[in-house]
Amino acid sequence: MNERRVVIDASLAAKWLINEEGTEAAVSLLERWAEEDFHVIAPCLLLVEVTNALYKRVRREELTLADAKILLSSLQELGVEVK
Repeated sequence: MNERRVVIDASLAAKWLINEEGTEAAVSLLERWAEEDFHVIAPCLLLVEVTNALYKRVRREELTLADAKILLSSLQELGVEVK
């Protein structure tokens, strides 16, 4: 059986967490992949890059640190395999 995989980058993952331009399309894509049983993987720098994107929003006072931590935790719950 061939496993269907998709590799994502941090910009897509950040759109899943932060409501910005393109978020709706990004979430729809994630939902479609889940429905079609895709295995979502990402490079090992994903968590660092998404953390940095959240940090920038905390510095600009667009997010609280507590909210950024919750968002980062929710990313880990999406089932993305980091390699």
